[in-house]
Amino acid sequence: MTQPKKLRLSSKLQLLTATALLVTVVGCGGGTDIPNATGQTLPESTNLATERPSEDEVKPVEQITAATGVQIVYSDPELQNTIDADYIDSQWVKMQTCLQITAHTPTVNVVSDRVTPLTADDDVIRYIDGSILATSTVTDTGTTVQVTAADFDGSLGPIGGSLRSIFGRYLWFSANLPERDYQYDCANQ
Repeated sequence: MTQPKKLRLSSKLQLLTATALLVTVVGCGGGTDIPNATGQTLPESTNLATERPSEDEVKPVEQITAATGVQIVYSDPELQNTIDADYIDSQWVKMQTCLQITAHTPTVNVVSDRVTPLTADDDVIRYIDGSILATSTVTDTGTTVQVTAADFDGSLGPIGGSLRSIFGRYLWFSANLPERDYQYDCANQ
């Protein structure tokens, strides 16, 4: 006699589960290809994950150099045409060679607008007017160097001067060397 009660209870549980599942599917929309009462297909709901970015939105362009694997992110795709990734890579090698220090290869963000520090602990290089030309952010997961695109056109001084300076400071501090002994000549060459 106990078995028939179990079967009835099990059947009721299955019916209740199936009903709950059906209500959930119908309540969530159930799908996008179900015709409505007029025979037309219901429109697909808006999903932020599948929306396309507007044409005005500029996506950064990433490039990894072949020689050392420096990852370069251009904030504006046009910058890739005017600022050579191999030049950035060569400046990284030059600073390591001159200072005789190696460190983890950074990601370099070339920024067309203002450079803004990523954290309060960033090493920052400023122009004479106080604007930021380059930053270095060191975290447990890696290093990000940001530099203004204007550093590569000669309008702020020697081409690549801020890039070499921030590379040098990153290398120097990663070796735990005192700032007073930093060899500025390497960045100025």
